[in-house]
Amino acid sequence: MALWFVDPDDRRQALNLLAWQQPEARSAGSLKITDVRLIDSKLYTCTAENPAGNVSLSYNLHIQAKPRIQPAPPLLKALVGQTVTLPCVVQGEPSPEVNWFHNGLPVGIKDTSPFRIQHVSMADKGTYQCVARNSAGQETLEIMLEILGSDYSKVN
Repeated sequence: MALWFVDPDDRRQALNLLAWQQPEARSAGSLKITDVRLIDSKLYTCTAENPAGNVSLSYNLHIQAKPRIQPAPPLLKALVGQTVTLPCVVQGEPSPEVNWFHNGLPVGIKDTSPFRIQHVSMADKGTYQCVARNSAGQETLEIMLEILGSDYSKVN
């Protein structure tokens, strides 16, 4: 008979947990985890026993999740000379690497989020992209930055 354990140091508790969640784990000899979540990243051990003895084999399961970026306003406006903060809140497993681009060219320091621009000028206008990447995938957030000249503040 083959039995699966989540934590080899606490076999009874782990067996009861798996028997409740995955009844086929007790009889089939293989373990099938459905609706996988990040919390399923654990050490799983299969132990086979018969009158001749027992043997165990462990598997360390590491669940990955592709990057997800929180939605942000697609357009930001700023006056010349202001400080602008471009948001990019990222989640994923393993932790995603974040890169920023301005009109297609790399800008800023890697893994800097949010991205701040001190004393914006007309040269800072355009499209900014926050690209989050890990071994599970990639996601991009695009923000258009519009710079308003100093004469704009006098009119409005």
